[in-house]
Amino acid sequence: MSVSMSTFQVRPTRAFFSVASRLSSPPSSLSSPSLSAACRVRCLSSSASASAASASAASASAQGTSSSVSRSSDDAYVVLTREAGKNDNVVDALKQIDVIPHDAILEVPMVFTETIQSGIEQLADALRNLKETNVQFVCVTSPEAMAHYVTAYRMAGDPGGNAAALACVGGGTAKALKRELERQTTACPVPPTCEFVPTRATAKDLAAELPLSENTRVLYPASARAKKELQDGLGERGCEVLRINTYTTVAATVDRLTEEQVHAARNAAVVCFASPSAAMAWVDAFGVSAKAACIGRTSYDACIRLGWKEEDVFCPDAPGVDGFARSASEAWKQ
Repeated sequence: MSVSMSTFQVRPTRAFFSVASRLSSPPSSLSSPSLSAACRVRCLSSSASASAASASAASASAQGTSSSVSRSSDDAYVVLTREAGKNDNVVDALKQIDVIPHDAILEVPMVFTETIQSGIEQLADALRNLKETNVQFVCVTSPEAMAHYVTAYRMAGDPGGNAAALACVGGGTAKALKRELERQTTACPVPPTCEFVPTRATAKDLAAELPLSENTRVLYPASARAKKELQDGLGERGCEVLRINTYTTVAATVDRLTEEQVHAARNAAVVCFASPSAAMAWVDAFGVSAKAACIGRTSYDACIRLGWKEEDVFCPDAPGVDGFARSASEAWKQ
């Protein structure tokens, strides 16, 4: 069965948060693409951070699992805002650095995902018909998108030789494929492993570096809230992008949180963001009093637009979990 190209129309993104209007236009201070110079982002030296991590790891090994640093206040917290159960790799990285007391780190989910079932079905149909649609690459830009891609792949049966090459935005997304396969233990078709990762884990770099041939088509399973950076960048290179929205993110309101989570949020010294959606939800609920640590430039930009001062936002020079943890640790020390 062939797939109509109309199947792949980009769905308009709806604004889920009341503060979304504050993100409509960036301030003049963010007009330059230079991360370190124009934005004065607190970027940490990779070599210095690696040395600090090695030293702290040795300290942790000598003292067991307890932190080598005492808490400065019983009510000071570092809050992780990803969806519940999806912060483990960040927690592990923070404990490896060992600057933040372990009992000060708490998960306060500010977003949750909703599957777009019609999108999953469209993606499965597209995967069954890759030859007819002449798709050479499937591009996945987040661990959540990878989870939905695996679901659709298995719904499709086994595309087998029809399978397109898989490109991932970064190592974290590539690792998410392995985690999904381990989590879904039933005997199901296994998607191809990731064959391409750009030098930096951003949609812009993926669009610029993906090896394209003439008339390349790319299948892009995405969040309904994802920006058009990947598809626009590939389009500028003459590539046709077939985007299918398979999920969306929705703000978590305070009434969804436990009493402990609300207490931690209201006493947070540092709040960690892996997406603009989480930052927007946080501002609606708790404001901008805590310092912000961001996984990358996109979340950093959102924090500035939402009202944080530049000196209170910390961001690594390259997106990723390790840099994310270093930024949170640096914010805590401030």
